[in-house]
Amino acid sequence: MDPLRTLFSDLHSPDPSIRFSVLSRVEDIEWNEEQIAFLKGLAVQEKDPGTRFHMQKILARIQREKGGSQPQSQPQSQPRFQPQSPLQSKAQAQPPSQSSTAKDIEGLLKNPNRDDLSLALLLDSVHGSEAQLVAISLRETTWTDFHPEVLPSILRFLKKHGSYEDIRTIENLCRHPDPRVLAAAVEALEKLSPERLKDLIVPLLVNPSHGIRSRAVRLLHRWEPQEALRHFEAMLFSDDANDRQAALFHAFFFPFPDIEPLMLKFLGIETDPGMIEKVGFLFRANPAPDEPLRLLEAREASLGEKKRLIGEILAGVANSLFQAGLVKKRPDDLMAELEGIFFRRKAFQLMESCQLSLNSTEVSERKEAALRLCELVQRGFRDAAPIVKDFLVSEADPFVKSVIQGRFLDIQSPQKTEDYDLTKLSVEKRSRALAALDKNLIKLVRPCLPTFVKSCSSEEKILLMRALGRIGDKADAAIVQAFLNDPDQSVLIAAIEALRDLNPDNLATYLPRLIQHPADEVRAAAVRAFSLFDKKQAISLVEKMLFSLQPKQRGLAIFSAGQFDFPSVRDILLRAIEKEQLPENALQICAILKANLDEELAFSVFDSVQSAPDAARDSIEAFLSEALQILIKEGRTKFRNSDSFRQEAQKRLDAERQRQKSTQPSYSLKNIQKMRQQQAAAAAPKIDPSLVTFIVAAFSIGAVLTVLIWFLFLAPAAPVAGPPMGQTATKDPNVGQNVTRNLEGIIISVDDAAKTVQVRVAGEKNEIFQIECKESGIPLPVMGSRFRGQIRPKTKKGNLILADLLAVY
Repeated sequence: MDPLRTLFSDLHSPDPSIRFSVLSRVEDIEWNEEQIAFLKGLAVQEKDPGTRFHMQKILARIQREKGGSQPQSQPQSQPRFQPQSPLQSKAQAQPPSQSSTAKDIEGLLKNPNRDDLSLALLLDSVHGSEAQLVAISLRETTWTDFHPEVLPSILRFLKKHGSYEDIRTIENLCRHPDPRVLAAAVEALEKLSPERLKDLIVPLLVNPSHGIRSRAVRLLHRWEPQEALRHFEAMLFSDDANDRQAALFHAFFFPFPDIEPLMLKFLGIETDPGMIEKVGFLFRANPAPDEPLRLLEAREASLGEKKRLIGEILAGVANSLFQAGLVKKRPDDLMAELEGIFFRRKAFQLMESCQLSLNSTEVSERKEAALRLCELVQRGFRDAAPIVKDFLVSEADPFVKSVIQGRFLDIQSPQKTEDYDLTKLSVEKRSRALAALDKNLIKLVRPCLPTFVKSCSSEEKILLMRALGRIGDKADAAIVQAFLNDPDQSVLIAAIEALRDLNPDNLATYLPRLIQHPADEVRAAAVRAFSLFDKKQAISLVEKMLFSLQPKQRGLAIFSAGQFDFPSVRDILLRAIEKEQLPENALQICAILKANLDEELAFSVFDSVQSAPDAARDSIEAFLSEALQILIKEGRTKFRNSDSFRQEAQKRLDAERQRQKSTQPSYSLKNIQKMRQQQAAAAAPKIDPSLVTFIVAAFSIGAVLTVLIWFLFLAPAAPVAGPPMGQTATKDPNVGQNVTRNLEGIIISVDDAAKTVQVRVAGEKNEIFQIECKESGIPLPVMGSRFRGQIRPKTKKGNLILADLLAVY
């Protein structure tokens, strides 16, 4: 990774302010011949006059310093640039003398036919002793009326040598329509009088230029760091790639500890190689002993080129840490140790999750959890063995107990057989052989697999898939792939999970269909695999499931989120735990949080406890207490006891609540987003109604397919209930399957048998909502309590509106 090459890549940015900033950064470097040739080529291709002028100024100065001839300047069709003018030749052929430079600049300033390139070069060469004379000459000239191409050079000079006398003039240019001039004016004012920029923050934050907005966010960090980080995060995760590029370009100016969590999340989600490289330079420039393990998690959640790039970042950070003496182990040894730590941590997270599932009332969930624990034992994580043994003692279902006992025995005491042709063994011996497969035995079994898989049972297929996923290699992917069309959903899940380990590329073409599978479990497994290809879209699907009304879907979503790299799902898990009504699901989220515990996460959990539903609050509070004990015991927090932590957490929470209640400043993210939306609406072209039919026809096929694939398949079918007996439903324009409504009111009636509640809304005394909660899985609230949630009204009779519950806040 070459930092200069990556910086040069931003010269292709569509934003002139970004290109200007790049050229300003590289202007004073030592240029080699390859870089000079590269810049010359860009200058020839550059269409923006200001950027081309800047490039030519750099090339001319390089040529002057080398003592060579004058390079090609602007075309003769642009008279203000006069290549080969006597003054320019003088400026470039030899270093200007201190006695003549100020006079030459004064002469150019007074000349209406001046050569702007010569003026720019001379301004760059001014020595300190003459700076004040040149500044006086500028103040005596209306230089702000000069061509925009040369204004950044004048502003660059004033940034170095200007004074309070120039502030008002520079401030006026901070509203200039040319992004290059605007960027240069902001830089100069930031140096001379940064406080004057406070009044300019809002117009800068709503500027059309991505680079200017990003620069404004950096400026805001001087006075309001938390608000600036909100703006930075919004740009960094914007759907607009130009926003993301601009955020990364100015990320180098933020304190790295402030943005490190955002950079890890970005690294997990982003797919653009160029942006990933830029993030890599930030990590390599700010190496910390805790960082390699976090980068390793991001690498293991990636594929292909992205995985290679993150691997290079990881290796670079490990090497920097070793060279700086921050770690004693050599990079290779450190990497081997970290991989062991990472996989053990993931295993313990899965163990805790499975252990919680062993207490489920669903027989199938207990069986699946026990089988996963057996799989962990087989993979070498012996800590799972006591959990399985305890389960076998307490399990009441004879079938589940028999299956797990047999599997555990096959793992603990595998029975060898003389013949490993599975087609010739009895059913019992085949199952034992498949359960006991290891790296040596798989070699003996492979020759018979093509014949065996044609007639084996579903249970044998699952055993084979799990064995291949555990000890197989890439060549085995073809065998597993054949089972992606199996009608048995358990076989499908095993095949998806095995292919995810063996060769995820073989899954790519099947995932769109598997994500739409009618079985929740298959969809969840497909989403986990899909995260390797499109993390952002996979997270969106998991998020949809996390806030489903159906507890089972939420449970599957939580398990799936645990397979992602934690920074990518941290925020949605914290939002989910604040809404989760079932203690068992809340505890599953806590298991994921526990595996990724740090002080800042503990603060977030404290906030979640305050707003969590009553049914799950005690479970989350118990986890918080355990988490604080762990952090204090291991010295991973500055607090010596839980009381001091809770006092600080409450103080922070109160401050945030007060901030939300108070009037938001004009530069707040929420207000700026509103302003930009208004700008976009005002600038939107009016569409001729006669074109609508054509547009709909042209767009509908692709749009409908996209919507069906990515948005509709996870939505649970809304139960359609008729009106109460004896009443006739009437249609209302605000009632229907596509209408949702946020509702707040008092519960005036609760029907436990029908699983419905009636809510009277303040300010709407003539309307009562009867809300059906059958599919939500949450305990019904008590009469007289406050209701806050989202509903879908269905039918209306008089003042009574029947509705389905979508979410509870």
